[in-house]
Amino acid sequence: MDVETATMGRAITKEHRIDIQGLRAVCILSVVFYHAHVPGFAGGFVGVDVFFVISGFLIVGMLLDEVEATSRVDLARFWARRVRRLLPNAMLALGVTLLVGALLIPPHAREMLAKEVAFAALNVANYHFAGKAVDYFHFDDQFSPVLHYWSLSIEEQFYIVWPIVLLAASAHPRFRRFAAPVLLGLVWVASFTFCMLVVRDNQPLAFFHTETRCWQLATGGLAAVLVREYGRLPRIFGWLGLLGIVTAIAGLSDRISYPNSYALLPTMSAAAIVLAGRGQRDVSSLLGQPPFQWVGARSYSW
Repeated sequence: MDVETATMGRAITKEHRIDIQGLRAVCILSVVFYHAHVPGFAGGFVGVDVFFVISGFLIVGMLLDEVEATSRVDLARFWARRVRRLLPNAMLALGVTLLVGALLIPPHAREMLAKEVAFAALNVANYHFAGKAVDYFHFDDQFSPVLHYWSLSIEEQFYIVWPIVLLAASAHPRFRRFAAPVLLGLVWVASFTFCMLVVRDNQPLAFFHTETRCWQLATGGLAAVLVREYGRLPRIFGWLGLLGIVTAIAGLSDRISYPNSYALLPTMSAAAIVLAGRGQRDVSSLLGQPPFQWVGARSYSW
């Protein structure tokens, strides 16, 4: 759940994307209300799916801007910015978790807590929970205070791998324009297919595994390419996208084996919003309201 909404939104659209900032508020509130068992949020876990799309859109758009301007990607600068923005809050939360755990949990459970904190700090928590076959929807059975780091781990892995892949694929001027859409398209097809196959027999693996989730990040990346090449969708698509996300939050539940084909609803709905957003006189008239902007600006920390 990255926090570079305003800066990277301008890099793609040359304007402050208050719709994306407000959409972050919808995402984090839906996840929190789902875990709090608030009525009407039975499918609130899809907020993470929407976060993936937003991250893919902003990160890919920013990298494409850099490749276009300089014909290269400054990897050190890119990764340093991710560290400065994400690491302080992430490490603070892990440190407090260790401290509180040492004071409150039984001695026999402290070793496992320390291991899980280490996995989270190394950005591989998702693989750890997939390997343990943790059921996210019944996490009380195998409770971990760092379970929520699974999604940050996937995003961090994306931030590490994708710039390298894009830089290598864009090295030759002839292929530079087509590198991103072709690679993202291949990732989308392979990842989505893998997810649909795996979820039938191993739902925890499908839920936590990077390879079953990166199609959602690729969806956001492809949206960034489409905005650059063809412009924005009509404003109505933003409203339809918001309706789709609300429908997924209210209509889905943890009784289904997720992520299955139902994950297309929140994912494509989020893509519709970022493709249609203009920052004014669209879905931003709702998402741009101060409460949404305030929560959205704090969504990563929350």
